[in-house]
Amino acid sequence: MPDPLERAMEAVARGEAATIRSVILRLEVGVVYCHLAASAADDAAAERIRIRAQAALESALSAADRLALVGSDRAEFNAKADNLRAALRETF
Repeated sequence: MPDPLERAMEAVARGEAATIRSVILRLEVGVVYCHLAASAADDAAAERIRIRAQAALESALSAADRLALVGSDRAEFNAKADNLRAALRETF
């Protein structure tokens, strides 16, 4: 049976991994919002959806400032953030 310190370190690592995944998912959801905005029935609805997409980007960037994103996590985050920025440029 692992000692308490080892179990605590493993729990922290799992929590950080889940947080990183959550931040990356925010970026993916933002892109979906952009696609929804492009097909919205009216301009007011499109604007509300675009605001959600922008908020997803800002939230992910803010959360990423507090995370140790390195290696493949950093590369994936950067690629997803760039993808969302491009989608926002296309819809605004």
